[in-house]
Amino acid sequence: MRGLQKRSRRTAGRNDVDNLDLDVEPGEIVALLGQHGSQATLLGILAGRMHRDGGYVRVLGSDPEHAGASWRSSIGVVASQRAHRLPHTARELVRETARWHRAPRDPDEVLYDLGLRPVRHVPARALSPDQQRCLDVALAVVGRPQLLLLDGPTRGLGTAATRDIHAVVRSVRAAGTTVVLSTSSPEEARLLADRAVVLAGGRCLALDGPGRPDPGSAAVRLSWTCGGVVLEVYGGDPAELATELAHDPAGGASTQLLGATA
Repeated sequence: MRGLQKRSRRTAGRNDVDNLDLDVEPGEIVALLGQHGSQATLLGILAGRMHRDGGYVRVLGSDPEHAGASWRSSIGVVASQRAHRLPHTARELVRETARWHRAPRDPDEVLYDLGLRPVRHVPARALSPDQQRCLDVALAVVGRPQLLLLDGPTRGLGTAATRDIHAVVRSVRAAGTTVVLSTSSPEEARLLADRAVVLAGGRCLALDGPGRPDPGSAAVRLSWTCGGVVLEVYGGDPAELATELAHDPAGGASTQLLGATA
């Protein structure tokens, strides 16, 4: 994507996404840290569920905003909040979703991987919040998507559900799926992602990973701690970077700047 723009619906005169450039390579896991409004907006645009105000975007070769049914079947999406009010059981929902895809995974295998086998015959609306979230992920991955978009997949979940979701994310990546996930946890980004970016002021700042500049470049490296994890960002103006990170370094987490070096 190049020059992506999306005006904020919450704050007049501000953009959730402001002239954002970002490339995601096939088969990698990219984590989004920073302002949640920007994270959710970016994922909504990538999924074709949200109109952009400007810029160029291509996902799997198509413009998400105008892509057809075949393209949409190649995308798995787990939204930030998803109500489960249906009377259907977890197994019925996953099996029905699988029917819409050419080469789906075995629904029972997916339920097992996400710890849902013991409750597979329980209506979705009667599942616990952790189980409902795992069901969200099951519905997103059963069709073997080429791209998996996850908005805060483990936010507020217990240890067991988080562990199962992390394992599934790693397994779909190993099978060739590209993954973009938003998270408020730098530790989750460290555990799962090949590369992470922080969204500050609606713009993208690259963190440690394949996106870092060559050691001999003139880019400035700014290090800071967030949730006990040391992160690094590269850019040309340390004062500007420090201002943006202090505004919202990673979802409002406590931050201590460590210094900048050229």
